[in-house]
Amino acid sequence: MGARVLYLGYFVTFLICLDPGQRALADDVADVQSAKRLERIHESLERALVWLSGQQETSGGFPTDPLGQPGVTSLCTLAFMAQGHLPGKGKYGSTLDRGIQYVLDSQKKSGLIAREAPDGPQVPHDTPHEIGRASAYNHAISALMLSEAYGMVDKADSKVIKEAVEKALAVTLAEQRRKKHHDVDRGTLGNRRHAVPAHRRTVPAGR
Repeated sequence: MGARVLYLGYFVTFLICLDPGQRALADDVADVQSAKRLERIHESLERALVWLSGQQETSGGFPTDPLGQPGVTSLCTLAFMAQGHLPGKGKYGSTLDRGIQYVLDSQKKSGLIAREAPDGPQVPHDTPHEIGRASAYNHAISALMLSEAYGMVDKADSKVIKEAVEKALAVTLAEQRRKKHHDVDRGTLGNRRHAVPAHRRTVPAGR
């Protein structure tokens, strides 16, 4: 199980880093990469996605330590999006739909997105250290993924995702305001760098 999770992490990092924009850049500099080499890269990416899709569990999540959910599932979902795949459409439409739903189901009443964190109307601040830190990363990465997914789904699904993102951002901003009273290393959500891109992708108020 440990090796499986490690390989999963390597694949996801590779796939997200080689997003469509970077591939387009490579296409513009053919003198750096030959057409044959670019074709091999594209084929490698496709094989990686085939493997990654096969790791998805019946719950819609991707395998990892429970403390890493739904952050790891969000990263895996982003890997498919980074290669131009859309929720509900094409070869990996169902894979994306299930991954997104798993993350949505992980959100607590408070707006916190962390599978192992206690549920309740308020974000807990008395959790064990490891749960607090893991929750910070899970929340920020998952909010980023949902923000990306928002513009890729139909109107009905976008409404559900919009509500989840707005609740998540409210948590992030509230925790950021608290950070001056707490150590950076205590799992304060507002301290996580992943939260910044998610905040910049705040969904349009008129949609």
